[in-house]
Amino acid sequence: MSCLITQGRLVPCKEFVAGLYKVWFINFDTFTPTLDADGVITSMSGATAYEYELKGASKLLQDMVSSRDNGTTYVTQTLTLELQGGDYDFNNQIKLLAYGRPLAVVQDNYGSAWLAGRFRGMDVTSGIHDTGGALSDKYGYTVTLVGMENTYANFLSGSTIENAFAGLTESPTIVVGT
Repeated sequence: MSCLITQGRLVPCKEFVAGLYKVWFINFDTFTPTLDADGVITSMSGATAYEYELKGASKLLQDMVSSRDNGTTYVTQTLTLELQGGDYDFNNQIKLLAYGRPLAVVQDNYGSAWLAGRFRGMDVTSGIHDTGGALSDKYGYTVTLVGMENTYANFLSGSTIENAFAGLTESPTIVVGT
């Protein structure tokens, strides 16, 4: 593997918006994505993805750490979800997320989508249910999932705000929530 830089970068236009739009969870070890030579995901054949709509301050933070002394580089992928509401069935889904180590397709408000936890999955490190104190306080969950991977999450080819899987030759089966 070459470690030489291959291009420069100009300051981009101010067209981006922050925050997450949707997330889909895929059970660990149930499929293998197909990637092109640049590491972009081109197919998710055989995957079943469980869709979660998002509103509010959900985010994906990817922190690369490189050690000269150890000769290692890794990325901590931290997905923080703000999920409104809750009932018995949803409590159970949060529990199942915590018991497993799902992969997460994360779509931002700009339309880009990534697959986080591709090799090792994502672990729930915190799942808080908050009933609030005042009538206008948050009633819902804050769930944090963390993955440790060799690189940043892989982009999904051709994702758009209308369809995160638009550019894939084979999309996952989507299970929409109720």
